[in-house]
Amino acid sequence: GPKTAIASYYSGNNQLPTSNTQAGIADATAISGESVKSVEIDPDNSGDGEIVVTFTSKVDGGDPTIIIMPNTTGGSINWTCTGGTLLNKYRPANCR
Repeated sequence: GPKTAIASYYSGNNQLPTSNTQAGIADATAISGESVKSVEIDPDNSGDGEIVVTFTSKVDGGDPTIIIMPNTTGGSINWTCTGGTLLNKYRPANCR
C-alpha cells in the first residue's frame, strides 16, 4: 500500500515522495472503492509525504479525510493519523 511505497522510496532516495507517481502507486482516484474516493500522496507538494485518504459521502457525509503523516526522525518512519476531517467514531482506534 501507500505506506510501504513511501517507506521504500524514502529508503532509496533519503527523501519522501511528492506524488503517487513518484512513490510508484496508482493515481489518487484509481485507488477507490465503496467507501474510499481517493488516496493521494502529498497533494500540496510540500515534500512531507503525507497520505490523504478521502472518503465518499457514505462515510460521515461530505468528503471526509484522514491524513496519515510520516515522521522520519532517526532515519526510520513512524506514522500518525490523527489529522483530517473524518470523525473519530469512524477512525481506527490508533488514529483517534
